[in-house]
Amino acid sequence: MSARDLQSLPQSTPDAREATIADVSFDVGKDGRIAAIEGSLPDTEGWIGADISGVVSPAGLRRIEAARRGAVAGRFHIDLLLPGGESLPLSAWLRTEGDGYRLLGFDETPLADAVARADRLQAALDAAEGEDRMARGLHLATLAHLPVALVLVDVASGRVLEASKRAATVLGLSMEGPASNGLGIAFTQCFEGRRRSEFIDGLCAAATANRSVTSDLRAGRGKVVLHPNLTRAGGSLILVCRLETDGDTPAAAGTGGAVFAATADGMVIVDEAGRIQSTNAAFRDMVSATSDAVLDGRPLETFLARGAIDLRAMTEPTRPRVLNTQVVGLNGQRLSVEISSADLPGSGQGLILRDTTHAEITRATAQTPELTVGLPNTGADFARQVGTVPLRDIVAGMTDVIEKDCIEAAIALTQNNRVSAAEMLGLSRQSLYVKLRKFGLLEKGDD
Repeated sequence: MSARDLQSLPQSTPDAREATIADVSFDVGKDGRIAAIEGSLPDTEGWIGADISGVVSPAGLRRIEAARRGAVAGRFHIDLLLPGGESLPLSAWLRTEGDGYRLLGFDETPLADAVARADRLQAALDAAEGEDRMARGLHLATLAHLPVALVLVDVASGRVLEASKRAATVLGLSMEGPASNGLGIAFTQCFEGRRRSEFIDGLCAAATANRSVTSDLRAGRGKVVLHPNLTRAGGSLILVCRLETDGDTPAAAGTGGAVFAATADGMVIVDEAGRIQSTNAAFRDMVSATSDAVLDGRPLETFLARGAIDLRAMTEPTRPRVLNTQVVGLNGQRLSVEISSADLPGSGQGLILRDTTHAEITRATAQTPELTVGLPNTGADFARQVGTVPLRDIVAGMTDVIEKDCIEAAIALTQNNRVSAAEMLGLSRQSLYVKLRKFGLLEKGDD
């Protein structure tokens, strides 16, 4: 019997039709011995007169007894014990006949084979899906870390298939949501005054002639040079375009580019929205980034201790010449820096970040050991520490500065008369000497 026939059988008591299509049927007497066998199973002639317990597995016998008591209704499973030690799985129905019963069996082997094939097919599909997810993940990781601005465009539809993270930054494509990296948008939307058919056809012609195409980006983002190539994937014609901006051209990589790359200070270029466009090795070391591609397009404020507050302070027209803050790296580490900024031609800003950790240590060693490390000298210096130093430490530092200034003024007014200076300040002579020693105002030879 086929698997289709077996699946179509009802769960109720078998009728004449099921008895006709059954693979085997046993007439069993009240003594449990097989009286007759019908069916196409081989090597069953010797079972006539044998006890049913010798040809059915123990679990099958329990199900037969349960069906005779009425505890099992409909179809149930048994295993026939064939000669040679093999077993045959059957779907069975039981019909009571006088003191005995008739057992109808339907071979489950075709169905079991179909299930096994389905299981193997599903396992193969799961393995293929896993390999596809792995390949897709590696593909996306490659695009995210690729230092080249690369865009893949479907020639037929003119839509972006894939774009590297750097290309998405150059074109101003979304880095969030389901349309991340501009997936699916019309390529001409990224450029000013371009029509789809003419633009795509022009890029295809340039790819054939091994030429580049220069075009204006939307929203005044400047010009970009496209270096197109043609390839095929899955029967579709694909444009592979490498994008080159003014900052990428060899002409811009002269002395200024060498300084940008080699200076010990961190240098960052951001667009008008504060997103990172380019960084040097020093800045990447500051934030523990492995490559420029990891940072491209990310908001700079995510790396500043006071976030948008620091960014706004650097972009306002009345911004300070130098901003003191802290840089927060990808691993959460903090580094004290001084940041100076300058507007770039067109749009965006260039930032220089100087590590002040060593400078603070140097300033501290120039003072007495008791003096607070990196102690500011003016109210403006203290104000710039807001957000990076707890308020109690700022207040304590200001108190030390005020005390030091007042004691110096009293010493000057009394012409270094310590007794008079102590009286003027309302201190005991011993307390005055403690503070003179604290602030490094004791001259050599003093007690």
